[in-house]
Amino acid sequence: MAKRRRIEDTLRHMGQMWNASRETPADPGLRDRYPEIPRIPIRLICPRLDKEINQGNILRIAEAFRLERVVFGNEDREWDPSGAMGATVWQPFSREDPLAAIEAARADGYRIYGLDLAERAVAIHRVEWCFPSALVVGEE
Repeated sequence: MAKRRRIEDTLRHMGQMWNASRETPADPGLRDRYPEIPRIPIRLICPRLDKEINQGNILRIAEAFRLERVVFGNEDREWDPSGAMGATVWQPFSREDPLAAIEAARADGYRIYGLDLAERAVAIHRVEWCFPSALVVGEE
């Protein structure tokens, strides 16, 4: 129950910040307050991606949703954040061993979810989400 309250409080605060930013048409002040907007307690763990350019796209999407952190696998692959459109400045991310990142999330009390298209997989809209959570995504 406390985890659900935490995410609800975060979303409420984000809404308040958004409304406050719209109060002054000439200068909403959102740029100044942006670092203070809380992040949603979701870690996105990406062990392996087929296309390196997706690293930047994932960072941009994670920043749009204010995810807590993105972890990319540290395999010997090229690093290409070119699709990030500046999100590398704002979105916390790292490159590390994905199994270690999953274990660290579990040790920090995060619920682990795996995105999969297997026949036995639960549809994403039917999942009973608990927060904080870590979402593990694999190859595209």
